[in-house]
Amino acid sequence: MGYDKANTVPVAGGFNGLTTVPSLGPVLDPYPANRPLFTALGAKTITSLEFRRPRIVDPNFSTGVGPVAQEKLEMPSKAWDILSDTLVAERVGGYINVSGVLEEMVAGSLDMIVSHMNKRVAALSEARVVAEVGETGATVPLAATATSADILNAIGQAVTLVVQNTQQLPQWIAMGPMGWGRLIGTSDLAGRPILPPVGPVNALGTGDASSYSATIAGLRVIVTPAITTADLYVGNNYGLEVYERPMPMMQVLEPSVYGRQVGVATFLAFYHPPSQEAGPGNTPPAEYNSIVKIAWAATTAAAAANSLGAGPRK
Repeated sequence: MGYDKANTVPVAGGFNGLTTVPSLGPVLDPYPANRPLFTALGAKTITSLEFRRPRIVDPNFSTGVGPVAQEKLEMPSKAWDILSDTLVAERVGGYINVSGVLEEMVAGSLDMIVSHMNKRVAALSEARVVAEVGETGATVPLAATATSADILNAIGQAVTLVVQNTQQLPQWIAMGPMGWGRLIGTSDLAGRPILPPVGPVNALGTGDASSYSATIAGLRVIVTPAITTADLYVGNNYGLEVYERPMPMMQVLEPSVYGRQVGVATFLAFYHPPSQEAGPGNTPPAEYNSIVKIAWAATTAAAAANSLGAGPRK
């Protein structure tokens, strides 16, 4: 006699009629449930799917006031404008058909389905934020073999550009797992990590490979899987504004097929305040360089790492 007749010697019998195949442990879900960069930028809730974003345009900011040599001498008088750009929110969402039998026979199945659909929406909205951040024209190059001094110098250059382009200090430095891994793995000339987990002495900041909670040169670290390169981005909330209007889950019963349709959606809008207004007739064109990209060159080791795990599974 065997546990499974088909998997025992040919003359054996089995207890297949009494055995069950249980599911052990929770459902493995490797997909991200949060959106770090989207959340860090502080999405504002919109009340209209089309709206205008006003801003002051003052080409005479530095000359609008000035010294007056004599009493009763006319002072400078130069006007400025308040312009606005129109933003139109885009809808992000999807739906799926759910069997009523599945709902009845598998406890919690509907909640699992809705939860995973919301993960899809979150992942797409995070990818949209990363795409918007990547549109900046301000770039600081960083060699693949950069030392700790090179990294600090590149961050310093990025900080300078952010301040020059926004007149405000940077607040965060964003990166993907590849950039985070490189920073964690970089050491100074004495062999000390530039991001030690504890007791930093003349270090670039603090970091722990088991946590994304870190600071680099005083900037808050944001690590998002949506950034798939080693590039780093330095910015503040002036560089990119995020708007969202989450929609409630929508569902409708389908008696003819004994099921239901379930849909989730949100509306997104993004706004880049110009770091340099366009000239007359759009010559030169406006610049949008409030966020600065540190372009960390790819390494052969990174390419090899991307190919790991490509073999057959056992």
